[in-house]
Amino acid sequence: MESLAYILVLGIDLTPEGEVELYAQVGLPSAEPTRGGGGEEPVVKTVKAKGKNVTDALDQMFLENTKQPFLSHLRLVVVSERLAREGLERILDFFRRDVNVRMNIRVAVTQDDLEELLSVQEPLSRQPSLAIANQFFINSQRAGVVEIELMQLLTELLEPDREAVLPLIETSEDRFALGKTAVFRGDKMAATLDEMETFGLLLWRNKVKRGVVSVTPSPGSEAFSYRILSSDTRITTRWDGKKLKVRAEVRTVADIMEMHGKVKGDLGQLASRFIVTRMEDALGQAQRSGSDFLGIGVALRRQNNRAWRELRGRWPEVLREAEFEILSHVHIRGQGQVR
Repeated sequence: MESLAYILVLGIDLTPEGEVELYAQVGLPSAEPTRGGGGEEPVVKTVKAKGKNVTDALDQMFLENTKQPFLSHLRLVVVSERLAREGLERILDFFRRDVNVRMNIRVAVTQDDLEELLSVQEPLSRQPSLAIANQFFINSQRAGVVEIELMQLLTELLEPDREAVLPLIETSEDRFALGKTAVFRGDKMAATLDEMETFGLLLWRNKVKRGVVSVTPSPGSEAFSYRILSSDTRITTRWDGKKLKVRAEVRTVADIMEMHGKVKGDLGQLASRFIVTRMEDALGQAQRSGSDFLGIGVALRRQNNRAWRELRGRWPEVLREAEFEILSHVHIRGQGQVR
């Protein structure tokens, strides 16, 4: 064990010359708080290396370190936006082949400088990799972030009717920030979704199970908040020979958690309108980028494989011209724990 350097987070970037540059956050298990004041010793160290590909760059780390870089404890791979827009295929072959890499590690994209990102010391956790993992877990439970593991990413890139999405991780002062999403067309990053569009994406993909949503019925009015207890999205598709027709229906059960004054209109209808708007926002991004990250092609292939085979060669055009019907039914179960 003493001869191994356990890599916890691996950042991957491209140099201007086209080389792969690695930023490996290595755990220091022997680090202990300093005695007599003066703060604490760092528990991680970031090691850099360049190479012709991931394997070559990882091999270069042997020349600069006294310990062997080891990937069995890897928790997160962060890819720079520059590399994501160039294409992920360049690096994924390594992760498919290396048996030390677990298939359940998380993958993310960053628009920030990788070295600065990996130098952030989360104030509520001495271990940055654990802090990031906990943030992903907590926010995925509340429908605030997409959470993609390596195996799922490989599946989405290899299957012909799927497009990949990855969470964006950023630095915000002295902590990490999540909520935005990078969407792909093939293996190349095509667009970025903000927090509200990400919520719409999760609705389309039927990944919303819990969460809190605040709705402002009209400009200047008081917002009300409800907690999602369950949500189910069903997508049906039909090809009439000229146009693709898509129907998305969302059924949600929620509790009212906070409201002030009188709200004009039915609370369930106001929440339904909010859900439909978020799904329309995500749909607009999909049509503009030509990337079917919503999963429309998946639904068509399962429901009408013959039509999918006919249309797949011109799918971005079909998606832009498709006719969509988005329906939302919100059942307000109760008024929270009113006492």
